[in-house]
Amino acid sequence: MTENHLFIEGVEQKEELERKLRNKTTINQKTISGEKQELEIEERLAISQSDTSKKIFVLEKMVYPSGKKEIRFGYYIIGKKGKFEDRWAWGQFAPFIPPEDLKNIIKKAEKEDFF
Repeated sequence: MTENHLFIEGVEQKEELERKLRNKTTINQKTISGEKQELEIEERLAISQSDTSKKIFVLEKMVYPSGKKEIRFGYYIIGKKGKFEDRWAWGQFAPFIPPEDLKNIIKKAEKEDFF
């Protein structure tokens, strides 16, 4: 079960986003050698971006099948095209984050004993 720490006030379509975050507890990915593996999202911390209601940043504590843990940093954004138009979607590129928001997410992560 994924433990969620959500600080997402003022975002659009908040109920849909909360439901998506509650239900998304694993990810599938390929290893460097091309093998498929499923990683568990053990814990997640999310904050809304300070200057838009259409983007949030997340830290996710990922657990590999071997038990190894790593932190994934990413974002969700309200999509603009195709099947994700006007819906929350995982950001597919490296996140750009305002400096104060980065300080904020690290501060909240430390307060929630995330690391």
